[in-house]
Parts: sequence; C-alpha cells; structure tokens
Amino acid sequence: MFENIGRKIKTLAEIFCFAGIILSVIVGLLFVFNDNGHNHSLRAGLIILILGSFLAYVNSLLIYGFGQLIDNSDEMVMHYRKKEREEKVAKADEILRKRTEKAAKERAERQHKVLQPVADSGTAGNTSVQINCPDRDSLITGTEAAGSEEQTLTSPECSSALPTTVTNQ
Repeated sequence: MFENIGRKIKTLAEIFCFAGIILSVIVGLLFVFNDNGHNHSLRAGLIILILGSFLAYVNSLLIYGFGQLIDNSDEMVMHYRKKEREEKVAKADEILRKRTEKAAKERAERQHKVLQPVADSGTAGNTSVQINCPDRDSLITGTEAAGSEEQTLTSPECSSALPTTVTNQ
C-alpha cells in the first residue's frame, strides 16, 4: 500500500490533471450553452473553461513534482546505503587481508625459524638442534650425529619434515 509512494503520487497527479481539465471543460460549456440571455454566464463559462483547465494543470504539476522529490530521495537513500555497505565490505576485506598476510608471515617465520644449535654436554661430538614445528606451534629438540651436513628432522609431534643444516659447535 505504501510501497513506491512517489510513483503513486505522480500517477494521482496525472489523474487529477485530466479529471480537472475534463470537468472544467464540461462545466464551462454548460455555462456557455445555458446562456439564458445573460452575458455573465457566457463570460463565467469561458473563465471556468480556460482558468479551470489551467489551474488543474498547475495543481497537477505541483503534486507531480512532490512525487518526483519522493522518488529522488528514495534513490538517494538507496545509493547511500549501497555505498555504505560497499565501504563496510571493503573495510572488512582489508582487515581480513591484513590478518591473512600477518598469519601467513607468522607461519612462514615459524616454519623457517631455526634456533642456534646448542652443544650437548652429555655426549661428545653430538649437537642438539631446536626447531619450531609449524603444525603444532611447538619446539622440537633433536640430537644429530656430528659432521652431518644437510639433514631433515622429523618428530612424532610434528607432521612436517623440517630441512636444516646442523653444524657441530
């Protein structure tokens, strides 16, 4: 009932215009043809015919203009809300992108972070290595034979194979 009110007001203005013009013509012609010998009814009929039609048209312009204002304001509100939603989505996307980049950077740092080898005091010639596991975010400590160069460390705690170079200190 109250949806598209601007369009309904404009349609009503057009109906009022045509009805007012038709009514003015009918009443004006009735006055002109029912003259009864009086000059006043001829003038009154012409005035009603011309002025009534003109006033019906002007009145409909005002009503139609009001309907157009309502349509324009509805479009502006819809445009504003759409723009506001797009800005919120863009802001949320930016926040998500930054968080994703930060998480990826932290994951990459954890995956490639190798702590300095620590000499194992209990076993001569062996080196203890500590590496962060990217899967479980935990520290893995392993002892490897001295003199090895490229090795891959594995642990039951971490499903990733971690390549590293172990040096004897």
